[in-house]
Amino acid sequence: MKNSEDIINLLKKRRTIVENIGEIKNHEKMMVRNRQREIEVIRSLGDDRFTESILNILFEFSIHYEYKNGDEKKHYKNEYYAITLEDDNTLMYLLSLIIPAGSIVYSKTHCDMLEKFLNNGIHIINEEIKDPDAYISFNKNSRADVIIDDKKILISGKFIENTENMYSFVIT
Repeated sequence: MKNSEDIINLLKKRRTIVENIGEIKNHEKMMVRNRQREIEVIRSLGDDRFTESILNILFEFSIHYEYKNGDEKKHYKNEYYAITLEDDNTLMYLLSLIIPAGSIVYSKTHCDMLEKFLNNGIHIINEEIKDPDAYISFNKNSRADVIIDDKKILISGKFIENTENMYSFVIT
């Protein structure tokens, strides 16, 4: 328990630091993403696959909070935006973008499909989430935040505006 607490406290400190870095980068009109710098960090801390995987999660965590302090986000109307799906790989890719690493996901019926997310840092749980941040549905008659049907994915404007605050999802 103590180790987990230490890690969380370090991540909170990192969040504060990267929020400040985001403000500086925004003010100086610098790019948030810098792959060359990431590669330098990976090589300096151990160039093995495990270390790189953990660091990539930390990079995305940091980038998320750097962007958070960038330009004001667009305001979307409360309507759905459609993206055409070409195949299951496109669907998996889009879902991996919609559901950030570190999120928890519950689904009674789509567990096989969700197993593909385990490599992306998404935590699949086996108990219902009482008040999820978003609903994702494979039922086109649903009023979910994200609706997936045979050929397209519909994303609500409300979902787009609030993605930075979403960490728990129910898929129906």
